[in-house]
Amino acid sequence: METILHWLSDHLLTCPVKAVAGIECPGCGFQRAFVAFLGGDFAACWHHYPPMIPFLLTLVVLVVALRSRLRYRMAVLALSVATTCTFIAVNYALKMF
Repeated sequence: METILHWLSDHLLTCPVKAVAGIECPGCGFQRAFVAFLGGDFAACWHHYPPMIPFLLTLVVLVVALRSRLRYRMAVLALSVATTCTFIAVNYALKMF
């Protein structure tokens, strides 16, 4: 597993927005955070891209919402998506200062 993580770390894609415009996009850090998450380094995951954790939780909520018949599943999913979008917006705003 460690070899795969090293390979992934060495082969991350370049952000086209950062390459062209010279500024970070709202998703910059996502790949590094995902590799850190796969390696179990949650502190590094949070450091690289804080919205990764809410994003992954939203994916879990999405799978549960699609597979269950719970009454308020779509409301919970909408709240989860809104929370993730808020994390992304706040993270991006903080990066720009």
